[in-house]
Amino acid sequence: MLFDKVTKEHILQGIKDFKQLGVPSGFGQSSTYDVSFEGEYFPPKAVMAYANHHATGNEIDNNFAGGDNTECFDVFRKNGFVIVKKESSEKNLRLYELKESFLENWPIQKLESMYLEEYTNLDKDSFCYWVEHITRDLGSIVGGSSYKFGIYKRSSYSDVKEESNRTTDGEYAWFKKYGENSKEEAFNSIKSLIIRIAKAARNNDLKQIDDIDLGDGYKWKIAFLYGDYNCLNMFKLDALRVVATNLNIDYTNKTSISEFHRSILAQKPSDKDYFKYTSELWEQYQSRLINVKRDFAKWLDKNTFDSYRAYLGNTVGNIENRLDEVNNFFDDIDFFEVDPNNVNGLISTIQFMMSKKERVKHPDFVEYDSKHSNGIPKALLGKNNYLKFLNDKFSVKTNYWVFQGSPKVFDFEEALNGSVLNDWTVTAHKDKIKVGDKVILWITGSKSGCYALADVTSEPTKKEYVSTDSHLWSGEEIDSLKAGIRITHNLANSPILKKEVEKYRELQNLKVGHQGTNFRATEIEYYTLLNLIEKAMELNVDSVNETHEKYTPLYRTTPVNQILYGPPGTGKTFYLKSELFDKYTLRETSITKDQYLQNVVGGCSWWQVITIALMDLKKAKVSDISEHLWVQIKANLSSSNTVRPTLWGQLQSHTIKDCEYVNVSNRMQPLIFNKTKDSYWELLEEEAKELVPELYDLKSSVDNYNPNPDKIVKNYDFVTFHQSFAYEDFIEGIKPLLDDNEVVEDESSKELGYLIEDGVFKSLCKKAEKDPSNRYAIFIDEINRGNVSAIFGELITLIEVDKRLGAKNEIKIKLPYSKKEFGVPANLDIYGTMNTADRSVEALDTALRRRFEFKEMMPDLSVIKNETIDGVKLSVILEKINQRIELLVDRDHTIGHSYFVNINTKKGLADAFNNKIVPLLQEYFYGDYGKIGLVLGNGFVDKIRNSNVQFADFDYDHASDFKTPTFILKRVDENNVMDAVKTLLGEKTNNQEI
Repeated sequence: MLFDKVTKEHILQGIKDFKQLGVPSGFGQSSTYDVSFEGEYFPPKAVMAYANHHATGNEIDNNFAGGDNTECFDVFRKNGFVIVKKESSEKNLRLYELKESFLENWPIQKLESMYLEEYTNLDKDSFCYWVEHITRDLGSIVGGSSYKFGIYKRSSYSDVKEESNRTTDGEYAWFKKYGENSKEEAFNSIKSLIIRIAKAARNNDLKQIDDIDLGDGYKWKIAFLYGDYNCLNMFKLDALRVVATNLNIDYTNKTSISEFHRSILAQKPSDKDYFKYTSELWEQYQSRLINVKRDFAKWLDKNTFDSYRAYLGNTVGNIENRLDEVNNFFDDIDFFEVDPNNVNGLISTIQFMMSKKERVKHPDFVEYDSKHSNGIPKALLGKNNYLKFLNDKFSVKTNYWVFQGSPKVFDFEEALNGSVLNDWTVTAHKDKIKVGDKVILWITGSKSGCYALADVTSEPTKKEYVSTDSHLWSGEEIDSLKAGIRITHNLANSPILKKEVEKYRELQNLKVGHQGTNFRATEIEYYTLLNLIEKAMELNVDSVNETHEKYTPLYRTTPVNQILYGPPGTGKTFYLKSELFDKYTLRETSITKDQYLQNVVGGCSWWQVITIALMDLKKAKVSDISEHLWVQIKANLSSSNTVRPTLWGQLQSHTIKDCEYVNVSNRMQPLIFNKTKDSYWELLEEEAKELVPELYDLKSSVDNYNPNPDKIVKNYDFVTFHQSFAYEDFIEGIKPLLDDNEVVEDESSKELGYLIEDGVFKSLCKKAEKDPSNRYAIFIDEINRGNVSAIFGELITLIEVDKRLGAKNEIKIKLPYSKKEFGVPANLDIYGTMNTADRSVEALDTALRRRFEFKEMMPDLSVIKNETIDGVKLSVILEKINQRIELLVDRDHTIGHSYFVNINTKKGLADAFNNKIVPLLQEYFYGDYGKIGLVLGNGFVDKIRNSNVQFADFDYDHASDFKTPTFILKRVDENNVMDAVKTLLGEKTNNQEI
């Protein structure tokens, strides 16, 4: 080893090599010293070995000494590098030795040759047992389901249902996603993931680990064991979040686990031992937590719905066991360990993890949840149960604020771009601003607008000025009362400007532009802005201000009447779903309480609305029920002329059988109403809570309206026309009521007999008319398959752009059934799809064609241009087929690219021809299989000449003329499909002579 030739540049190259290649062969991790460089720590001997290689060109070897007073360390110090001694207390030294012991027993090389019995067994010497139990002192992942290992050896031979996402052969059980066919297939998939994790950790590429599909706690424990102390030995997400909060590290719900590890370790003092640092962090986390599981179990025992009892059980102990079952599905969080100083953070985390998008990342929980009364476990963690319990116990209330500042006083944009905006001056509401509150940061001036969203991290206190932003201030006393904030959404480069804010009804009362720094905001205002930001992120646009044009075109005044037309399989319906549905989709936070009530009532049946009315009224006559707000909204939405008879009919149909004052024989579930002797109606609450508990939740969701930012509101309907689809389905029709001769009030019985029911289009029109600031749409698939003139009826005129409500030539007509005036609102768009190869295309008459714009969608070869099977491009096959079809029929009968989408095997290609393409050509050519042969070739069609067929002995002129060829379709399979395709393309096949 020639130490005198090693320079600083060689050492820097050695550090770079270590980052890329990890520990060289023959070297171990350093347990006593590190070399420090730019906040990172590296094993000195490994770095010096790489450096010497660059200095001398010699092979890397381990024939030199490391440690204090050695040439190796002297060279580091001479070149300006710091050698740090790891603290070597007895406990920490034992932890270093335990980690080394693991690596000695399970080096990466051994992983590559590891077999299933070594990975998981019942003898306490497997890889899984080492990671979970033997190295427990290095960070625990004990508990939960053994499925966290991907595959495990079972101690019993109980069955796992095959319809689930798991399977078993009796001896082993595993997730199907790793391999459906055998345990060996599953194990090999899991082993490859573990090797990837180990190598990524060794090479300090932690970001790669985020996307590896293995349980979070398990994979990060593996990463810690194979890494060089470059990630934390803490494997619960909530622990990482609490620690990050304590260290004033900014994060959001989408912050990756690798980023938590990186940013938290970056704050470790260079002279502090790794395990001392992490144990202090863990103690901070643990000391702040309160376990509320038993308290919540007691709360549930007292407050739960009776319908939940079958799942929860009848004792507090049983309920605790169920809560443990739910908790164990989530390795990265303990739901019932609560930090009283950050309850809002826990609530936010639970809402995020229970959102549909995140929930699917825990498929075992999704399956468990669906098997228990279709959602009770998830509901236990929801707003009516655990979140309500947390709010009650810790008196949680989130406030919403506008923090306003002037760019003449402080350069906020520079502060945001430099990530130094950590607090805000408070001049009002100082006693009301609390940790966890949500903040809209508003900057005044010529470009006034929302420049960020933030959370309050500390209550207002007198703070000394921090010099990091002194250059950003001008003209204000720096020492002042300030609240700590954490920026959650930085919009400095694309703020939501005032002119954009003013377009939204929900933001028109936002308190900005006045003198002052702190103003109250509303929850709806905050989440409307958050919704805009998230839309921009989803659309990947440069500015939030582009979302109107690209996501929610709220203020376009010209309605769209458009039909997408083209041959079958060209992606017309796919275009609706992928490109248009989202334009008519909002977050729940974008709608007001009144709009939400309208939506809820619109989705309720009459008996459900009556039930909710009686929850308020307790005991009432029909006339009182008809005055209730929910009933009035339902009546308005239904356009019913027979509201009172409808109420009578529904009340009697759902009355308990023991009621002696109702004699209707035809009852319908649920039976929850009762009629008293004095003709009052009442709701039987015990029966209602047992049979329809969801209605109590629904009423509560309106009474305590708290919009969920994760919930989607669809402002569109999707229908498919067919031969039986009628005007009554689309506009309005009559529906017979029960024949009830026992109605007490004479005037009611006279009107009883039918109910006018709105069709899908009329219902949507009424919703759109009541919500003019948002756009609505109806999507009609296969519009030409129905009798369009009969379905649209008088609407053929009303849908014209200039005949819409509010337009220059507005027209309303009286509908034939309800006798009420009706018009089509201008904020309702109409889209249809039309298959040009369909023989019923002519049913689309000229009057309708004149009122729509048409967008052609033809086969797109570029969609499948990269798809090949056995070297044959699927796009070439499609192109050849369509050239021939266009010549034999016309371009409207070509076939679309979707017939070849997602085909990547010979079997899939054979199935596409047998089950899709050939049947379609049979329809095109009306049984003329010879033309199918002209399109596909003799690999798909056989020609039978029939010249040898002998007729019976009979004298018939020109009998030989009947001896024409016939054609027989040949079914292809994975063994011969490529030969058939090559024949189709005009190429020689393996079975043809050259």
